[in-house]
Amino acid sequence: GNEGKGWLVLGQFESMFLQELHNIEIPVNEELDRLFHGKMNADVEEEVEVALRKIQANKSLTKSAQGAYQAFLGFYNGQMKRIKLKRKEDLVSLANDFSAQLGLKEVPRLTKQMVGKMGLKGVNGLVLLSREEEAEVRGRRQGGQGGQGGRGRQGGSSASPKRTNNSGRRSR
Repeated sequence: GNEGKGWLVLGQFESMFLQELHNIEIPVNEELDRLFHGKMNADVEEEVEVALRKIQANKSLTKSAQGAYQAFLGFYNGQMKRIKLKRKEDLVSLANDFSAQLGLKEVPRLTKQMVGKMGLKGVNGLVLLSREEEAEVRGRRQGGQGGQGGRGRQGGSSASPKRTNNSGRRSR
């Protein structure tokens, strides 16, 4: 097959993934390691700040970063044993640090429903949407149709509307 080169950049908490890669030689790139762990020079620091400001000023990039935060929480929540995290608060702390690295000014707010689905209800460090914001999110999901599934249907099914036939029974 073809051979190539690439970089695998891992956070400290992800380092055990390397132990799972059997028969694959992944040497540490010393120059890259120094770059990530050393002090940034002023020029590089300014370039990073400019990039972060661009993310903050662009709604699409901000939305993508917020989605990445949510995906990070969801994925690593299922990997806690593997990455040797014992407390969900530690996971949330990692995710909140990640959100800052993504260029977000604030930790993204999540719906109570999403937090519940992730099994993170009551975990310190999460920021929840207000009731008003949750209602707005629900309205957007339902296409602004007042929660009736749109087009006058009852419920949110995308199937054809239910009709009553001559026998009084409902059919599709």
